[in-house]
Amino acid sequence: MTFNELKQTLNTNELRYSDFDKIRNLVYDLSGISLSDNKLVMVYGRLAKRLRALKLKTYNEYVDYLFSKKGQTNEIQHLLNCVTTNKTDFFREENHFRYIETNAINEVLQKTNNVNIWSAACSTGEEVYSLAITFRELQDKYNFDFSVIGSDIDTNVLERASKAIYLAEKSEDINFEIKKKYFLRSKDRKNVKIIPEIRHKVNFKYINLTSTEPVFNNRFDIIFLRNVLIYFDIETQKQVINNILRYLKQDGFLFLGHSESLLMRDIDLVPVSSSVYKYCKNNKL
Repeated sequence: MTFNELKQTLNTNELRYSDFDKIRNLVYDLSGISLSDNKLVMVYGRLAKRLRALKLKTYNEYVDYLFSKKGQTNEIQHLLNCVTTNKTDFFREENHFRYIETNAINEVLQKTNNVNIWSAACSTGEEVYSLAITFRELQDKYNFDFSVIGSDIDTNVLERASKAIYLAEKSEDINFEIKKKYFLRSKDRKNVKIIPEIRHKVNFKYINLTSTEPVFNNRFDIIFLRNVLIYFDIETQKQVINNILRYLKQDGFLFLGHSESLLMRDIDLVPVSSSVYKYCKNNKL
């Protein structure tokens, strides 16, 4: 089915292309997330539950409500929660964690014994807890303390992340010794929960990465910004990177997703490994 044929099908099912256009323009203005034409079906499906929750019959009614005074107050966050994509796993892109263990930790500890880490799009928290476990393991070798902040624009995933409870199948590929040390199994064995020692090292915070409003008083030694830039156009990518760098220490490390790269010039980041960058003034190590 061609896109034009698909548009016509969806028009007959109450989602007019003009309504989709209004929604995606609003999403872009609020979050910087760029929804291309091929996301129309996704938006159609994900917003269906909002229509049911609000007892609205058509998407046109939803758009009218969304742009009303009441909708602007009560519905915006629900909209963002619906359209954001949340895909993550424990120790995803494992070589990043190996780089921390073999390279980054030695350089960071030359400057501090209190390591600050930020997972800037943490989704449901697997990345945050993977980082906390990695640094807890490193504490057995080095003398230091650490803390991890996880942030996201989706309040639903932040709530789930703070509970630290996951389906047991999510932990199936984790090293057995690591799982034994840091995961608790529920009585019915369907779920696992991160142990308190790790949970106490972690905090979660709502952050819109495109906002220029101050969000931290401190800077971080390591920032994970993985699999986020792909949802932004190039101008928004620049904005997000510049916002992130406000909180990265000199010689700190920025980790991107393996499918992402920094094509922009005049930026003080030097590649040191696959999708790993060091923040260096004047682009010199």
